Amino acid sequence: MSTATTTTHDRAGSLRHRVSATEAMIQQIDGKLARLNAARLDRANALNRIRRELARALAAEPVTAASHEHATR
Repeated sequence: MSTATTTTHDRAGSLRHRVSATEAMIQQIDGKLARLNAARLDRANALNRIRRELARALAAEPVTAASHEHATR
């Protein structure tokens, strides 16, 4: 093999390695983004559950307070 062929072969191998490493990093980033999105959705769902519970508690509070006042009189 000539020096030019060896250099071209080395560059191609190096380039393939860099492409492979870049693809692996992209897969890692995609995985992390998917996990972050799932965690965001979990937090949003938990927040919505808390809001619904608070709304129910606030709606039920006047009834509970009124029945408690009658019971203490």
